[in-house]
Amino acid sequence: MNTEKKYKIVFLYTELASYFISCAQKLAESGRAEVHIVRWPLNKEAPFDFKFPDSVKVYTKTDFTPEKLHLLVDSIKPDLIYCSGWVDKIYRKICKNYVKKIHVVVGIDNQWDGSFKQQLAGFLNFIFIKPYFN
Repeated sequence: MNTEKKYKIVFLYTELASYFISCAQKLAESGRAEVHIVRWPLNKEAPFDFKFPDSVKVYTKTDFTPEKLHLLVDSIKPDLIYCSGWVDKIYRKICKNYVKKIHVVVGIDNQWDGSFKQQLAGFLNFIFIKPYFN
């Protein structure tokens, strides 16, 4: 009998990419994780037509009020939350609710170029990162 814990992971995503969906599918199919993705609706100008695997549960953020989205995440009882950046205020509020309870990770896919904006955000991490992510 397999006694390994199956982790519940919630991904709070803005704009999805096909490589990420492939990774989420592999993670779910590994049997080690239950994968939930909350995503922004597809950009109408983008030519994407994503096929979501049955092994990954996908939710569109705009189908939920902020309160219902909080309740959805609470009902999943995640072991880890991954948030794709800090631009979404509702995602940040969800993360803040969990930051002292579980691992809450932020991912940023912008290349570091040392711009004034990036350096300022790094300097002000106690405002942008610490309250929401650990």
